[in-house]
Amino acid sequence: MEDRDVIELEKVHLNGVTKLTFKLTDVQRLEVLVAGVPGTHGSVALMDERVYVFKDREPHEIISELERYARETDPNMVLDDLWGELDLLLESLDLGADVIVRW
Repeated sequence: MEDRDVIELEKVHLNGVTKLTFKLTDVQRLEVLVAGVPGTHGSVALMDERVYVFKDREPHEIISELERYARETDPNMVLDDLWGELDLLLESLDLGADVIVRW
């Protein structure tokens, strides 16, 4: 079986928040924080200056989709492209955030 390059993904879970760090190189990395909203089936994700709110998605669903993306994506890209693809994934394609807050 042939080894192929994938995006290195580091996952840390602390106090109900999961931090996913996508690593393209030692210096090019992007972090996404994912947490559940207590008392609901909803979640929030934070990436740079955007908050994505999901009314009916639990954190494990979002984390699984982000992990799948890392497994299936060639790491030979620039950081801006990674950010754009993750934004599209969270915003509309597979996960479809209900509310997006930008600042």
